[in-house]
Amino acid sequence: MKTSPWIFCLAAGTASAGQLSLHESLDTFLAAAGPGVQWQDFESFADTPVLTGLELLPGVSMGTNTAAVRSRAHSDGTGASATHGGTPAMWLDTHLPAHTTAVAFDILYIDGGTGPGLISVFFAPGTPGLAQLDLPVPARNTDVSVSRDQFFGLTGDLPITRVRYTYGLEINNLCCEEIVFDNLRVLTTPVPEPASAALLLAGLGWLALRRR
Repeated sequence: MKTSPWIFCLAAGTASAGQLSLHESLDTFLAAAGPGVQWQDFESFADTPVLTGLELLPGVSMGTNTAAVRSRAHSDGTGASATHGGTPAMWLDTHLPAHTTAVAFDILYIDGGTGPGLISVFFAPGTPGLAQLDLPVPARNTDVSVSRDQFFGLTGDLPITRVRYTYGLEINNLCCEEIVFDNLRVLTTPVPEPASAALLLAGLGWLALRRR
């Protein structure tokens, strides 16, 4: 799959509370995310036309401001897409479970040219210095020989709660390019349960006493 360099022109950056890295390929994303990444290729939803609100991975669902999120066949299988809403303000949301620190997906362009879009990444309330990160998606021309597949990957140590893709207008000013999302990957960092945390603290206290 071809990739486009637009993400990297935005410069993988830092926020005051931690690190964020944008990735141009699946390989670099997986290397940065490490083990435990969960993958949804949507093939199991081929016969389920409406995906709105369904659990796609543990704690992961999709929503939209149009009629529905639907499964849609493409050249490599099945993906997810928002239905046309007749308005330029059309988006697809991916809702993520608590403590998600990495997310990635493929963007597949089904039709020809499209105007600029936007990817917005939302962080958990109270994240110091950062609530939302907006990444512009450049316009695409009508030449089908130009790469029409794009990889988006984000890793870091900040809790991501939602990713929104705002569709761009088609170049003929009709509403909203037909875009399919596929190969959703999510990494959720486990948090110690209270009992485990208490045992850890007790163990540290015992070590301190031993040192004395």
